[in-house]
Amino acid sequence: MNNTDKLEELQSKRSEIESKSLSKDDKISARERIKLLFDEGSFVEINAFANCDTESERVVSGYGTVNERLVYAYSQDYTSFGGALGINAAKKIEYIMDMASKMGAPVVAVLDSEGAKIAEGIDALSSIGKIFEKNVALSGLVPQISVVLGNCAGGAIFTPSISDFVIMAAKNTKMYLTPAVNSDDNSEEFGSASYCAENGIADFVCDSEGACFDKVRELLSYLPLNNLEGTPADVPADDINRLSENILNIIPDNSDGFDIRNIISEVADSSKVFEIACDFAQSIFVGFIKLNGVTVGVVANNSIKNDGEISVSSAKKASKFINFCDSFNIPIITFADCGDFSSSGCHEKQYLADSAANLIASYVNATVPKITVIVRRAYGSTYLAMGSKACGADMVFAYPTAEISIMPPEGAANIMYSEEISTSDNPIECRKQMIERYKREIASPYIAASKGYIDDIIEPDSTRPRLISAIEMLFSKRVQSAAKKHINMPL
Repeated sequence: MNNTDKLEELQSKRSEIESKSLSKDDKISARERIKLLFDEGSFVEINAFANCDTESERVVSGYGTVNERLVYAYSQDYTSFGGALGINAAKKIEYIMDMASKMGAPVVAVLDSEGAKIAEGIDALSSIGKIFEKNVALSGLVPQISVVLGNCAGGAIFTPSISDFVIMAAKNTKMYLTPAVNSDDNSEEFGSASYCAENGIADFVCDSEGACFDKVRELLSYLPLNNLEGTPADVPADDINRLSENILNIIPDNSDGFDIRNIISEVADSSKVFEIACDFAQSIFVGFIKLNGVTVGVVANNSIKNDGEISVSSAKKASKFINFCDSFNIPIITFADCGDFSSSGCHEKQYLADSAANLIASYVNATVPKITVIVRRAYGSTYLAMGSKACGADMVFAYPTAEISIMPPEGAANIMYSEEISTSDNPIECRKQMIERYKREIASPYIAASKGYIDDIIEPDSTRPRLISAIEMLFSKRVQSAAKKHINMPL
């Protein structure tokens, strides 16, 4: 039975469990939830009888296999005092996280809690604080995934905030630190799954609880178990030398926007793309693909949304993803088609420099293989911010029609050839000629290649085999970092 058949069989069984187990709130019990995650019959509960009282039943914890690989998980029991956490339940969670640290395996947190157990006061808060301490300790060590299937209120929100990925069910879920109290807040919308997805708090929103666990399983298939493993590799399901002639038809001849996901799918094994945070900062795409069976992270400007601009939100989205890939040895491919930084709103202008600097720092600090393809435009500082050679890219390719310069040709021509244009008998026609001259003599990718800023100019249809070749060449890349704790950058 192949993986597709296994997934279909699991989905069928999960639908049956959901239909039998749904409560009046359309929720599944904590134990049934956790069983939906694991390969059939593999889940082993830990500490089921620890402090055998009502309170300890608020968390079901254990381990099992997902796609035949070890995973730890815990599920909060909303049926007992709203899943409020106290000392005993917190200890069960801490134990699971300690085991994950020792064994080097991912942790999946199934969250549905109103917060801390009030009766235990400061003791409960301290116990929950220990969970957050372990969240931080595990960050960058093993993947952490939070699945929000109910309320995630108050301090409970810190676990998903520290996690690498957050998945929410579309119905009956809320995630917030404090309730909406201002008149400008829509209390019905605030903290909902759609609200969290649009604001970058949740990476995925699924229609049902079963679909949430299917998403976790799919996500885990792209990820290593820990930071010492190499990227997951499948048996290649596609020809490594396959050409992608459709790319020539995807990129418009003019400056119109286009969906970069079409190029990414042309390059990916079997055209399969796993996009992350698709509802947030849509001018930037981030996600995973397989190339010759190997997991690769992709960052790309998506010009169909706000011309692919880099905004505060899109810079943060890309930075977070790059940092994750670097933590877990996943190569990064960047498709650059960047016209400009966002210029809308005082808030955006004030904080964009910090966010863009963090994006550049993420690229510079990443020690995994980094490959950039300049698809159409790379102007000014946005050229630097999107995986340029100056900021640490190992290999940079460009399409023959790409434009690479300090500013767009239309503006640069006005400055460089102002005298010729102003003294011409036909300034409009002269300006057009000067723009073409600038493109040919300065913005041409061949000029950048002659200076060593571009490693090769490739035909679009050969993108896939060239990327696979570059990744294989960079497979043994090793970087000795300077002896320091971490960079110190504004967030």
